[in-house]
Parts: sequence; C-alpha cells; structure tokens
Amino acid sequence: YKDNTWSDVNISSKTATNVTINNLTKLGTLVLGEFKAPPTLTCFNTNYNTDISQWIVAGTYTPNIVTVPNGDKRLRLTDNVQNRTSFAQLKRWFPGAGNKIVVEFNNYAYGGNGADGISLVFSDASTPSSPGGYGGSLGYANYTSGIPGFTGGWLGIGFDEFGNFANPTENRRGYPSGYTPITGANTPAGFYANSIAIRGSGSGTNGYWLLANTGTLSPKIWTSSNTYLTQSRYRVTMDHSNNINAYITVERDTTGTGSNYVTLINKLDVKKTNSQQAAVPAQMIISFTSG
Repeated sequence: YKDNTWSDVNISSKTATNVTINNLTKLGTLVLGEFKAPPTLTCFNTNYNTDISQWIVAGTYTPNIVTVPNGDKRLRLTDNVQNRTSFAQLKRWFPGAGNKIVVEFNNYAYGGNGADGISLVFSDASTPSSPGGYGGSLGYANYTSGIPGFTGGWLGIGFDEFGNFANPTENRRGYPSGYTPITGANTPAGFYANSIAIRGSGSGTNGYWLLANTGTLSPKIWTSSNTYLTQSRYRVTMDHSNNINAYITVERDTTGTGSNYVTLINKLDVKKTNSQQAAVPAQMIISFTSG
C-alpha cells in the first residue's frame, strides 16, 4: 500500500526478518503483508409454515408440525406421555473442524408436568443417527438397561425442565475425573429442575460425560402457568475456528425477541484437559431430541 493506493510490489528477496523490494521509487505509507479473504458466512433458516421435508424425524414419538391457537405452526418434539424419545434432524451437513456454527431457535415449554425436556445435538455426520435414552437422558445420553446414547453424538446441550440431565443416575455419568468445569456453569452433578447442562461425546453406553451445569435457572424453563405463548429464544455457538479449542457458548433471551440475550455458559472449551471429548468431526449434523 503506497500513497492511498493498493498495488503489487516486486519482492526480490526475503528472510525471516527482512524483505527487499525492487522498483519502489517513492515511499509514502507502506504496509507489507498478505491479504486474506474474510471467511464465508452461510445462513440457513427453516420454518414450519409448509411441511417438515427439511427434517428427518424418528423415535417412539414422531415429531410433527402442529398449529397452535394463534395460527402459528411449530415443530412439536414431544408430548406429555412418559418413556418416549424422539429426534428431528436437519437434512444438511455442516463443516465441523475449523468452523464456527451458531444455532438460534425459539423454545415453547408448556403443558404436562414439566418432564422432561429437549436437547440440541451436534453429531458426527459419518455415523447414522438415532436418539439416545428417554426421560432424564433427553434423547442424548445413555440410559438404564443398556440403552445407548445418541449414535455419533459429539455434544448434547440439554434444556432440562424436570432436572435429571445433569444427574449421575440411571447409568448417566457425572464430571470426568480430573476435569474442572467452567466458572458459572460448574454446579455439581445432580438433580436440578429448570437447568441447562452439556454432555460430551459418547458411543453406546460409554461416555456422554457431564461437562457443564448451570443449576436451576431463573426465570424457569417450565412452569405450570406456561402457555403456547410462553417462549424463550436460545443461541448456541460452537466455535472451532482456531482448530485447537472447541468453545461452546449458550445464551438465552426470555423475551423471545433475540435482542435481550443473557449468557448462561460462556466459552466452555469442551476440549480442555480431562474432558474425555472426541475430536471435532469433519462434518456435523444438527438435531433436536426429547425425553
């Protein structure tokens, strides 16, 4: 860059500390370096005004589009029947390793008795998916009687109404030995209604370790006074753009507008020491599960 003009220069030689330039007769403001194009950002939106064709749905309860009294159409992940699990998987692959993924969604939790909740799942696209255990496992973690966790599961963020997702019962695990959870989401493993917790990678009945736990939140995720109009908007970020750390941030906006986010889990590196976390998959799939 010279005299407010970008141009190529002829570099005749360079070492680790010096660069020799030929044919530069006038030196104004000079900046040497390489130009790197900014990363390409791709946004993808989905709604339920037409059909569910953008999603793969399965489970002992099959997610479906419902119309609520005000005419809105929504993807229902579960109903108020016990011991059922489900998943809805977006029919798109997303680069995982070296990438940053941001997921925003509205959640409506009402009716029934506040059990159990839903999970947002990042999984390995090279492994065919099926949901994990029902109840407190929220369709992600493993469960009793040898019920496996989410196949190919790399990370599950549980939005837990009832309180067992962070509970080391029913064959679920607590924090790994020697692992230190992040400040602000380091509530001990246990039963916490209306909480958000994160579980790591697993296979079969192995893994799915607890990595973060907010404890009980206020306002609550579910109350008996919630209606189809009661919404919260969540924003979950998975950032592996430096190819080293895998930072997870979870934010919530209880107004549902997307303009009043409060950070609940801030830059948890799920690859930190003793996390037992698998490598970031080259390609990821995003799913929602329920328990």
